[in-house]
Amino acid sequence: MVSGQDQSSSDKYVSKEEYLKLKEEHDHLKQELEALKARLEQLSRSAVSQETTKIKAQVEQLQKKAASQQAETDQALDGIDKELKQVKQMAKDSFPGSTKMLLGGYGSATFMAARSGYGPAAPVPPGSRDANSSFTATFNPIFLWKLSDRLLFEGEMELELEGSETST
Repeated sequence: MVSGQDQSSSDKYVSKEEYLKLKEEHDHLKQELEALKARLEQLSRSAVSQETTKIKAQVEQLQKKAASQQAETDQALDGIDKELKQVKQMAKDSFPGSTKMLLGGYGSATFMAARSGYGPAAPVPPGSRDANSSFTATFNPIFLWKLSDRLLFEGEMELELEGSETST
C-alpha cells in the first residue's frame, strides 16, 4: 500500500511533478476502491461474512488514504496559490512607477561695453577702467522627476558667471 506520508521534503509546497504523482496515485486508489466495492457487493451476495469484513476494512482504509491524499493535494495547491499571490504582490511593489522627467528653469545674460565719450579719433587709454567690457550670465535649471503619484523629486541649481569667475 502507498502511504500519504511518504514525502520527505521539508518545504510546504509541492512541485508540479509531485502534484501529478499524487494525482496519479489518487486516481489509482480510486480505481482500487471501485474494484473493492464491486468485489464487496459480489461477496455480500454469496454471504461469506469473514471475507466481507476484511474487504470492508480494506475499503475503509483506502477511503481514508484517498481522503488524506486529496487533503494533502488541496493543501499543496493552496500553498502554491498563496506563494503566487505573494510573488505577484512583490513584483507590483517593486515597480518604480512612471519616469516622467521635466527640465525647466530660467537664465539671463548681460554684456556691457562702457566706451561712451570716446570715438575713433580718441581711443580709450589702455589702463582706463572704461576699457574693460563686462559679461554676466546666470543659468538656473530646475529638474522635476515624478516616480509615482506619491513621489516627486525636485532639484534646482544656480550657475553664475561674472567676469572670469564662476559660482555655483
